Amino acid sequence: NVKNVSVVAACRRFDLVYSSHFARLRQLNTVKAGDLDFEKEAAPCLKSNGIDIESLSEKQRRLVCNPRMLRMFLAVCKRCGFSQASTPYELAEEFLNRRGAQIWNEWTEIRGNLEDAALHMLAENRLSLHRSEIVMDEKAFCICVSEGFLLEEKRQRYTFTHQSLMDWLAVSRMRRERNTLCDFILSMPARPSIRSAVRTFLFS
Repeated sequence: NVKNVSVVAACRRFDLVYSSHFARLRQLNTVKAGDLDFEKEAAPCLKSNGIDIESLSEKQRRLVCNPRMLRMFLAVCKRCGFSQASTPYELAEEFLNRRGAQIWNEWTEIRGNLEDAALHMLAENRLSLHRSEIVMDEKAFCICVSEGFLLEEKRQRYTFTHQSLMDWLAVSRMRRERNTLCDFILSMPARPSIRSAVRTFLFS
């Protein structure tokens, strides 16, 4: 044991509740990171990127107060000029299709590869995959990383840039194959980690 040392870790609430790493800690103080203040934090960021905040609906204003959603919203607007998304699922779809389709003619196949990776991660309760487990040619893979679909978490290990993106891709694949919510649940192991994907299936 090392005396007088504090460790600060950022994580999802899910990890805090279910991860064995946190369960082993004796003294654990938590601070919940709230949403951004729209007027003081989100709006200036949007304005500096040339976005007319007066054109945003109330739902969009609430959406971009989530830092990750703000990042995705800005990425879509930068590529396409505007976004009509008002929910995380709509934004994930815009982020994928409106950006991806502009880059590759083979986007349908590449999106399918991303959906396979998302299902693999969800089914095995994993937060990342080794590069060798992601079936995609190197050129397409490099663009997926540079465009913000995938993020290198550790050397040669990759994850999606947001949980909602992984959930949406996994659910999209199941829906395209005409699976019901019941089919989806039964195809997955009985773990708490699929809850967010089930919510995505229900509410998107």
